[in-house]
Amino acid sequence: MSAEIRRREVFLDCDPGIDDALALFAAVAEQERLDLQAVTTVAGNVSLDGTTRNARGLLHLAGADDVPVYSGCGRPILAPGIDASNIHGDNGLGGLALAEPVRPLEVGHAVDRIRTNLDDTSRQTTLVAVGPLTNVALAIVSGTPVNGGLEDLVVMGGSADHGNVTPAAEFNFHVDPHAASIVMGSGLPVLMVGLDVTRTVRADPEWIRMVSNRPGPVSAATAAMLAPYMEASGALHDVVALAWTVHPEWFEVIWARVDIDVAPGPSFGRSVVTPCQSSEPDAVRVATSVDRTPLLAWLAEGIARLDEAAASRTR
Repeated sequence: MSAEIRRREVFLDCDPGIDDALALFAAVAEQERLDLQAVTTVAGNVSLDGTTRNARGLLHLAGADDVPVYSGCGRPILAPGIDASNIHGDNGLGGLALAEPVRPLEVGHAVDRIRTNLDDTSRQTTLVAVGPLTNVALAIVSGTPVNGGLEDLVVMGGSADHGNVTPAAEFNFHVDPHAASIVMGSGLPVLMVGLDVTRTVRADPEWIRMVSNRPGPVSAATAAMLAPYMEASGALHDVVALAWTVHPEWFEVIWARVDIDVAPGPSFGRSVVTPCQSSEPDAVRVATSVDRTPLLAWLAEGIARLDEAAASRTR
């Protein structure tokens, strides 16, 4: 008899963004192992209005109108804020136009929704944060600093080597380094999946051709978004972090202390990763590598499942 597959309750905090879009698709497609409870949005790749609109539209495209979306913080805690529209396009999705979602935006703030999740001791959930950490940090400091209902906090951010928005800093941590510092020092069960790992998983032309040759709205949207994204990046950062919740065996992980440079200057937002013992204060898990081949196959299979489900809804 095969072993029972474990299904995680997952919350996704994001700033869609093309790579966020693929993380959303993967989370919806992996229904056997993931129960996507809610999506919270933050300003990052584009404005908060844009990331919230995109999250709702992408969930609708993926057939997940049952997933609630909560809008969050429109600016960093202290930093002036930047976006990545030069990479993701003015609308955050490379110009992809989405149909109007059916489900309205939820009443209430993303920070409050995340805080409720932290306080809920009746269940263990996983929070996957793939944008600037503003929502998560403010949820942490808004109440008693106790991890009640959180099993894992998976963060796409930082880097153990060089950055992408500056030579020193990765985009998410550079946008709100004060939030990153709060999260990394929170004592919560953090797993950092940094730029040095995620940049190894790229949507190369062959992979995009394979996806674009498949019929269906999600495959078509994926190919359309990735066409311009390939010229600027091509790395599927956020879906790599999401993949850990389903296939941690694809990753090598160490324990480390992660310090964030919040001083103005050329190192603003830099993450300094110092390996340590798991028992040391502020120790977090840090991914050091990932197996790219099965991850890309898993993502392609998930997109195909979403298209199959879309076809069955129209029959």
